[in-house]
Amino acid sequence: MESGAGNAKGYRRFARIDRNTTVLTVTMPNDNRLYTTSNKTAWRDYLTSITNVEIEANASGVLLNLFQAVPDSVRPLLKAKVYQ
Repeated sequence: MESGAGNAKGYRRFARIDRNTTVLTVTMPNDNRLYTTSNKTAWRDYLTSITNVEIEANASGVLLNLFQAVPDSVRPLLKAKVYQ
């Protein structure tokens, strides 16, 4: 059974993912100063890739393997993307 096959809204949702899919990944400290009106783009300083998040998590003893349901043909490409 395809992932999401029992859910009309989710049916074939992963089939729509391709190399052009936007991936936005950040690792941010829990610091409210990043969310002030004068500092609206500070989050961009924390852009990273899914691969880096997984490496950091695994190094900390947290096993993380994201995008498991994404097709193998595009998963490595998407995991390596850093939002521009």
